[in-house]
Amino acid sequence: MRDVSDKNSNSDEWANSLIKKKLSKIRKFADFIKSKPNEESKLDKSYYKIRYTYQEKVSSTNSRDFCKTMMGRTSRGVVYRKEDIDNASSSGVNNNFGHKGQDYSLFEFKGGIYCGHYWQEELYRMKDKTEKYISRGKEVNSIPKSYQPKGKEYQEAGIAPTDMKDRGAYPN
Repeated sequence: MRDVSDKNSNSDEWANSLIKKKLSKIRKFADFIKSKPNEESKLDKSYYKIRYTYQEKVSSTNSRDFCKTMMGRTSRGVVYRKEDIDNASSSGVNNNFGHKGQDYSLFEFKGGIYCGHYWQEELYRMKDKTEKYISRGKEVNSIPKSYQPKGKEYQEAGIAPTDMKDRGAYPN
């Protein structure tokens, strides 16, 4: 609400300033991946659930806001399903680092070109098939080969863009 006695700005300027503030808050809120770790995933198998944490391989004093936010969430114990990451990719999270501002695969390219982060697989062993909720302390030290997701995209998820061909840049 604006004070009627405010003579410093006209209605259009006031409305535009409110819209900019609102968009700025929405953008900031949208620049991380929303997590639904206890929902079903295509990677879930019998007693095991695979989730991902955002990890740092190369430390940088000028990390991007997306990476800082994701590392903060990882330090608070937030984990992600592959579906959470894919949904964020198609919703345009961090797309300002995509080629010409386009959406891109956060699973493959993480925070974008020159990013020093990667996805680490976390395996959770459930007590029985009826248990649904993931919590700290249920991680298993190593993922049995039969439970490891197969395919190039899963291998590349563990590689930081700084270690990729062209350091994660879009091929010209």
